[in-house]
Amino acid sequence: YPNPYITEKGKDGTVRISWNAATQGKVKIRIYNVSGELVSKLEASLSDTFVDWNVTARDGSRLASAYLTAVIEAINENGAIERRIIKLAVIHKF
Repeated sequence: YPNPYITEKGKDGTVRISWNAATQGKVKIRIYNVSGELVSKLEASLSDTFVDWNVTARDGSRLASAYLTAVIEAINENGAIERRIIKLAVIHKF
């Protein structure tokens, strides 16, 4: 949240990706651009219920304004997998 994510001129920030979990396990989040290229990978515990992403690529560079797709994969303690797909918009003000 928020979606779209809008940065103020000259400032960086974070996007919070959240989920509800009634069990233990881990969450893997993969973020892709519209070309299907992997932009970023995040991991967290299911019990954390959210992860803050600093809107950077895997190499640490700042992303340009973009439409992105996040694939959220929750893996519980029994190995069961649940996937969700969300769309994100990142807009940088200049």
